[in-house]
Amino acid sequence: MKYWIFCISPVTYPGVTKYKTVGVRENAKKRFQAIKKGDAFIVYVSKEKAFRGYGKIESDAFEDKSLIFSEEKIFPNRVKIKFENSNIVKPAKDLLFGLKPFQESWNPGNLMMCKGGFIEIDKEDYQWLISEISK
Repeated sequence: MKYWIFCISPVTYPGVTKYKTVGVRENAKKRFQAIKKGDAFIVYVSKEKAFRGYGKIESDAFEDKSLIFSEEKIFPNRVKIKFENSNIVKPAKDLLFGLKPFQESWNPGNLMMCKGGFIEIDKEDYQWLISEISK
């Protein structure tokens, strides 16, 4: 099992929750194939700079070019998700810097976007972050 943080824009977040699907652009396709059914995720909404929920990946990666996230942007590489908790709005400012991948980053949101909108974290960081955002 792997653990992921998805960086979602406020514009596409309603599509994520409505269709229970996360998508990324074509340039991240190869890395996105590492996400598998049964993995765990946490959603970080950019511009809000907040964690908004967490859950499990319900499918392996697949391709679909339908416009479900926005009327302008296609995110064709997708996975189905199931939220365990989507009633969270937890400011992320201090929490991101507590995670190993972000300890040397001056801007965690930019780092995630440079990585295609998602980043893998280890089990220890995932469990710590879930406990912090669930408070």
